[in-house]
Amino acid sequence: MSGGPSCGGSCLLKPGNSCAICQGPVRPAKAAGYIECAQCAHQSYDGPPATGPMVNENLDLAQLERPNGLDRFQLDTTLASAQGRTSLLDVGAGSGRFLRNASPQFQQSFGVEVSPSCIEFCTQTLGLKVSPAPPSVESAFDVITFWHSLEHIPIEAIEKIFQTLAPNIQPQTKLVVSVPNVDSLQFKLFKTNWPYFDPPFHLHQFSRESLEKLMAKKGFVTERYFHGAAYSVFGFLQGFMNFLSPFHNYFYFRKKRAWTFGLSRGRLFLLDLYNALLIAIFLAPAVLLSLWERSRPENNGVLTLCLRPEPRLNS
Repeated sequence: MSGGPSCGGSCLLKPGNSCAICQGPVRPAKAAGYIECAQCAHQSYDGPPATGPMVNENLDLAQLERPNGLDRFQLDTTLASAQGRTSLLDVGAGSGRFLRNASPQFQQSFGVEVSPSCIEFCTQTLGLKVSPAPPSVESAFDVITFWHSLEHIPIEAIEKIFQTLAPNIQPQTKLVVSVPNVDSLQFKLFKTNWPYFDPPFHLHQFSRESLEKLMAKKGFVTERYFHGAAYSVFGFLQGFMNFLSPFHNYFYFRKKRAWTFGLSRGRLFLLDLYNALLIAIFLAPAVLLSLWERSRPENNGVLTLCLRPEPRLNS
């Protein structure tokens, strides 16, 4: 998913250097470029800003037409969370991959995206309804999804999004959020070699506590957590590989974005061969650790959860 431009650590700081989520004191994090809340363990980016939105996938129709395990997990999670199939909103639509897969399951579907190139691809090539701001509709959304987009969005923009969506959130509305978990075993093992460590594009590194507190402030309570095997296996596998690779997330960027890293064909061939060997070595441990995470979805390297509006006392 693509995200909004970075605004540095001010995205999560209040006057007096307190966490904007829980108002706890903040301190420098062990991960370079971040500060963390001593109370809820939330980390916010405090380094040089990004130059613009990130496009996290090649805008290529042929690539989108090749399904993968992550596509199935995202769709299954969304449908398992939805009470109805009338209206879907995907915040951080990126290339439109998820929205394209999910749209046939809903009477109407919309996407929010800030990258001009992604908006053009989604609307012109895929025929999706994607715009820079939430659409103006009269009915409530059945499901609102944030598939790896919330960590990219400045706190002020998160506030604005939920304010705009307030009229379209009813008791039956479900929220599906998926973000990296800084309080996970994966992060503790890999630290800056963690595949989901991505400054300056990740403005937030959520913990379970900070994510649930942020959602509570928006009026949502957790209903259930999901285990995404694709997220989990990849997190462990790429994390182990990063210890021994000259480039962070080399396997990921080669496979998903076809990056060449400015290298010659010969060196790319050797590095691809080397990474294939690393996969053969670390795939089994990654699968075993993913099975361990399966019994603890609320502590996974990637938190994926369904939330519902908290009942109002006077409703």
